[in-house]
Amino acid sequence: MSKILIYEWAKFLEKTNFTPRLISKIEELGIKKRRSLSKYKKILLEIDGSKCFYCNSKIEEQDIHIDHFIPWSYIYEDSSWNLVVSCSMCNLKKSDNLPPKNFIKIICSRNEKFGLNEYKKDINEYYENCKKSGFSIIEAI
Repeated sequence: MSKILIYEWAKFLEKTNFTPRLISKIEELGIKKRRSLSKYKKILLEIDGSKCFYCNSKIEEQDIHIDHFIPWSYIYEDSSWNLVVSCSMCNLKKSDNLPPKNFIKIICSRNEKFGLNEYKKDINEYYENCKKSGFSIIEAI
């Protein structure tokens, strides 16, 4: 009975809280099921080119990383609207943090230009809620 109550409470909180996929996070507590992002690599390279989204430097093939703009640990979602091509140095520096706020405008423009807003995700809202949840913002990448 208590599991049902916790589940119902989590469903309620998911509607009123700013943490997405709360139920998934509770159910998978301690288990991270991150998938390979390699299937996004080709399309993101066509969109972003072989340049790092953050530092704009040309990236060699072996140094290409795919990064979650809004950290995966917050959003639990692998969708192209939230993924960017990154060099290993920027991706590792950003880690599980938010990029500087000035990058929001860039990713929003990119998503609109290439039709990656299919779900009309509000990156500004996710960014602010992620920050409210305690995620740090990297000062500079």
